[in-house]
This record gives sequence, C-alpha cells and structure tokens, in this order.
Amino acid sequence: MAPGLPSGERTTFTLLLTGDVRGEIEPCGCEPPNGGLARRVAAVRKYRAEGPVLVLEAGDALAEDVHRLDGERARLILDAMAATGVAAAAVGEIELAFGVEWLKKSAAAAGVPYLCANLVDGSGRPVFPGRKILEVGGNRVGVFAILALDRDIPEGLALTDPLEAARAEVQALREEGAELVVGLAHGDGREVNRIALEAGADVIVPAHRRGTAEVNYLRSWLVSAGNEGRFLQVVRFDLRGEGQLVSENVLERLELRRREVETRLEAGRRQAEEALSPEKKEEALVRVQRLERELEKIRKDEELLDRASGRRFFAQFVKLDGRDGEDAEFSRRVRKLVSRQEARAP
Repeated sequence: MAPGLPSGERTTFTLLLTGDVRGEIEPCGCEPPNGGLARRVAAVRKYRAEGPVLVLEAGDALAEDVHRLDGERARLILDAMAATGVAAAAVGEIELAFGVEWLKKSAAAAGVPYLCANLVDGSGRPVFPGRKILEVGGNRVGVFAILALDRDIPEGLALTDPLEAARAEVQALREEGAELVVGLAHGDGREVNRIALEAGADVIVPAHRRGTAEVNYLRSWLVSAGNEGRFLQVVRFDLRGEGQLVSENVLERLELRRREVETRLEAGRRQAEEALSPEKKEEALVRVQRLERELEKIRKDEELLDRASGRRFFAQFVKLDGRDGEDAEFSRRVRKLVSRQEARAP
C-alpha cells in the first residue's frame, strides 16, 4: 500500500515507460538535443516527487545492437535504470546477447528485475520469472514480459509460443488480484498485435514501435515506450471507477474528428441545396453520404468508449530536453565513460 493511504484506498498513479534505448547514454545530436541517462534519472525523480510512480522498461536497453556489446556501458545503463526505480524490465535480444549469466549477475548487482515468461533452457525450465505484481497508489498492477522474436537467441535456449505464455501470465495475474495487467511485449509487429488482440491484458507495451496509444477497443491498448532514450512515455492512470479501461487520448481524437466531420457535413448539405447543376448536386450528395457514414462510426466508437466508465488513462511522450535538470552523479559517470572510451579509440 502506498505510504499515507488508508488500507484499501486507491489513488491515481503515473506509469513511466522506456524501451529500445539501444545503449544511448548521452543526449542525441539532434536539435534540440534530447535524452541521456542523467536527464532520465532527474525526470523520473521529479515525477516521483509528484505522486505514486511505476517505472517499466520494454527491453533492448543495453547496447546499440547484438554486434556492438560494451559491458561497461551496459552496467552504467543498468545502474541508471536502478536509480529510476525500474520495477520490471523485459528481456530483449540485445540483453540476451550479453549472455544469460552475465545479464542475471549484472542486473542483480544493479537491482534491476528482468522478466521473460517464454524463454526456457534446454530442460524446458524458465530462465527468468515471467510476471510480478506491484502495488502503486494502492492499486495492484500485474506485469509480465514476453520475447516474441525468434532471432538472436543464444544456443541452448528456446522460446515457447509467446501468445500461449502471455495468456497464462494474464490469467495468473488476474487470479492473484491484479487490477491492471500490463504486458511488456518485446517482438515484431505481427506477434505484438496478436498478443494485444488475444492475450487479454489491459495494456501492451511494445519495444519496437513508436506512437502513443492505439485503438484496440475492448481488448488491449498498445502504448509504446519510445526509442533511443530521447523521451519518457508518461501514462496517467485512474482506476477508481468500474468497467473497461478507456484511453483519453482516443476519446479526444474522436471528439476532434467528430466536430470536424459535423462541420464538413453541414457545409456539404448546404452545397447540395445550393448546387446550380444536377452534376454538382450529385457530387455534394455523395460527399454528404460518406460523411454521414463516418459520423455514425465515430459516434458508435465514442459510445463504446464511454468516458463515464471511470477506468481511464492518458498517455503522452515527454521529451528529455533537460528542463528537469540532470542528475549530477550520472552526468559525471557518463562524461567519464565517454572520455575513457574516446581515449581508447584508434
């Protein structure tokens, strides 16, 4: 239970997501420069000061790719993940490239808990835990992780069917009392979509996808975690109501589109009435019919995603542009590591 909350009382909370960081530890060379470990640590601490926070990592954090592995850099990234209080991290193909024993030892030393429900050894035993339940703001949040890529898996390991594993974890988490189930789905788009549509989680966080919230009405919401550490995905949850989980992002987009279509529909009807020829009138009527069909669909979607359900979230990417400052320790450690590596470069 969150400190200061009476037993059984729930409040809103913030989910912070990262993923596909690809070994980036400094701000990007873009304009303005975004990202970097020191800024991420400072930003997460700011959010923690504002209220209950849960931090998750969707995988592929520790190196640029499986062929460019740097243990020193990876350990620094793990330390930064621990400093942000990452509660669960998905195993990606890049993490596995370091070797299971290295990953387990280094993650344990830093204090970063990795999950992967469908990675097994030669005897069929799970290599990592598949799920965990976390309490934030008085809410019980179940988290599981799936690796849905069949490439770059080290010899002696295998992946079981990701959808079957996801279904099993979702069921177990529900039985264990999870009020919200979040899946970290590390894989290609086809497999992630299959898991989102059929596993039964509330939210699926893919590592290899950009964007904010996508529509999967009455199934899982897809909320991506960004890339190269340039942003934080900030998701505000309010689970104090009843019914289905609703995306405020989608409701806002539907409302804006409905207003636009209503305006165009009114103009189209006026054009049909004022048309000076049968041909112009027919063209206007065709547009009106198309807009009427679109308006009907939007209204049905709005009805389906009833804001009054009370269980809702709003997601937005926040640039790590330095406005929240930089953590002094990680700023120093990053500069030191970069200088040392530059000095060793040929």
